[in-house]
Amino acid sequence: MKYRWLLRCESSDSLLLSPEDRRVLRCQVRLVRRSREKCFLVVKFGHPGGKAVIVPVAQAQHLRRLDAAKGGIPWEF
Repeated sequence: MKYRWLLRCESSDSLLLSPEDRRVLRCQVRLVRRSREKCFLVVKFGHPGGKAVIVPVAQAQHLRRLDAAKGGIPWEF
């Protein structure tokens, strides 16, 4: 199984996904279906330290906001 990772770093503890961001995610969903990959959006919140949130792109395309407090894992690097 192949994987595709969309990586993003944010200095705040939440991310508001714009319509353009969600459009890019929808495009990625179409691409991974054709290539039979699994795609995940990884957002690293806070610097230094903070948390990381990993969400399947198929789920992330329907979200408006990602929040480090909801399911984020500690990230010390």
